[in-house]
Amino acid sequence: MTVLTDGCREIKLLSHILGLYPYVAPARTIAAAHVASDPLALQHIPVLVKKKCRVQLRLLETPASIHKMSTLNILTRLEATSSRLEKEAILKAHATDQTLKEVCRLTLDPITNFYIKKIPAPGVPSGGSLTLEEALEDVKSTLCSRVLRGNDARDHLARLLARLSKDDQEVLKRVIGRNLKCGVSEGTVEKTWPDLKLSYPCMLVSPLDSKTKLKFPTMAQTKMDGMRFNAICENGDVSYRTRNGIELELFGVLDSDVRNLTAGENFVLDGELLMAGPGGAPLDRKTGNGLLTKFQKGTGTAELATQVRAVVWDIIPLASFREGRCSTGYMERHHMLYPRQVGNIQVASITIVNSMEEAQTLYQQKLAEGEEGLILKDPAGLWEDKRVKHQVKMKAELEADLKVTGFIPGAGKYEGKIGSLTVESADGKVKTAVGTGLSDEERSSPFEEFQNKIVAVKYNALITDKKTGLKSLFLPVFIEVRSDKNIADLL
Repeated sequence: MTVLTDGCREIKLLSHILGLYPYVAPARTIAAAHVASDPLALQHIPVLVKKKCRVQLRLLETPASIHKMSTLNILTRLEATSSRLEKEAILKAHATDQTLKEVCRLTLDPITNFYIKKIPAPGVPSGGSLTLEEALEDVKSTLCSRVLRGNDARDHLARLLARLSKDDQEVLKRVIGRNLKCGVSEGTVEKTWPDLKLSYPCMLVSPLDSKTKLKFPTMAQTKMDGMRFNAICENGDVSYRTRNGIELELFGVLDSDVRNLTAGENFVLDGELLMAGPGGAPLDRKTGNGLLTKFQKGTGTAELATQVRAVVWDIIPLASFREGRCSTGYMERHHMLYPRQVGNIQVASITIVNSMEEAQTLYQQKLAEGEEGLILKDPAGLWEDKRVKHQVKMKAELEADLKVTGFIPGAGKYEGKIGSLTVESADGKVKTAVGTGLSDEERSSPFEEFQNKIVAVKYNALITDKKTGLKSLFLPVFIEVRSDKNIADLL
């Protein structure tokens, strides 16, 4: 806190936001002094003026024409504070900075891809110096659009870096590396620029309950038990993402199949990945998803990738996917997924059911076959980036994805190990401990491998303690760590 006095007035500057040094001077010289030492400082420092026991809040502003802070300096200031509110204040002060906005968008947008795995050192410059704004436009037109590929793209980026100042080189490296190194999340950036959409698009189904209203006839599909994924075909190139936008390296094993299903056009396939075991039968969920996680962490191999199989149930135009809404009904979208089997990709089949009784009969049949359940889908339902009511799931056991908040030490044979994990819902209103289902290997793992992770838990019922009013799960069983999710469910 910086305190300045001027006769009967006391002025307090909340200068810790920008890390200014204490400064004492007559109030009339404050603006001149701070503009001289740090011209941008007064753009957003609140000043409390105490005079005759009345407090007035005013905002001192410096014309933008006086000084414009470099993008790297702004990122450095963001990095210097751990406070989310202070980060928001700093971003808000620079909300008109279009270069900063584009830097944040390109870095945090889960759909944007630069197709550069290793950032090269600056090469020999060819041409005059460039501004950061010019470099960003160049990257979009050459790397993102795939005009340049492979070594040509890498060499071009090296020459581009050489034409930038040292500060702008660092910023561009952070953009290409998808890490601003300042602790700013997608949500914080979206608060500053509401027109930016940085969360990864994903349509979720609703559980079937007494409030569900379905239109019949409707479409029924077997509920799959793998890892949710998207195959994105853009300008002939194929990439793969988890449900929260994390890239999967599948060594090209599905690329030709994806191009066949999309005719090489700009589409997104939605479905689940499975791992084939001996004889080609899918491995169980826990084993299969454990192996698939390797492709997310970068520890998968080309040999392991030969076991990857996919089931897809939807196809969405890439432009609509990015916008978060597709105006084409589901029946029509599903008809676009022909033929039904392309290499290692299978298209989910549909069964038309004309009533809830027919749906229940089919559901029981699927359970008898060892399947997890059934998904009912309105033929006219649109694809939307949210949890929708026109697609519902029927499952024998309830399941929730919850956040790990701690653990209870084990006893007896599990002494010195994890006894159970404490988990809770996204709003913290449902809390429980789950130990059943944890393997001996998982119990022996360091807690850090679970801390703040999302885990899948199946249970029989949601119960409320009559004495405390707290909610928990009845007979919870640990299934797996959901490495493809970072937000818990609401129950």
